[in-house]
Amino acid sequence: MIKISTAKLKVTIVKHWRNSNLLRWRKILFLNRYFPYIVTMFFAAVLGSLLDLYFVKNGLYEFPLRLFPHLFSINIIFTLCALPLLTLFHLIIMKKINTLERWLVILIISFLAPLGEMISERCSLFIHSERWNHSYSFIGYFIYLIIAWNLFQWLSEKSLHIK
Repeated sequence: MIKISTAKLKVTIVKHWRNSNLLRWRKILFLNRYFPYIVTMFFAAVLGSLLDLYFVKNGLYEFPLRLFPHLFSINIIFTLCALPLLTLFHLIIMKKINTLERWLVILIISFLAPLGEMISERCSLFIHSERWNHSYSFIGYFIYLIIAWNLFQWLSEKSLHIK
């Protein structure tokens, strides 16, 4: 039997420039690293806007001071800027701590959300109806923070496998 080495049969037709893939890999690594943060922040903005629109439409609360009041019935500065940035800060903290500490952070933030609402009411930035209960905010933020963290973890796992 005659064995022919395939290594000897390979012929290089095009010689790759040594830095040709460098830019492409930098872009991929950038997207892999920050993609979960960007998508989770976008999720925060969309979900926050939709929930605010729902609650304002149903008369549970309103925003007397807001940007472009003739266009928007919600406070778009909070939902499009503050909420995504706070979510980013939350994700950065959550990534650095263990599971028990994560639950404590979620509980603390959930307890602080109604307090923040009460402060914003005193500053006339937010008005609740008589039907509103601040425990709704605690429960809502608790669920939201868990969903945001799980989405971030899932996206982080998936983005490692993107080629």
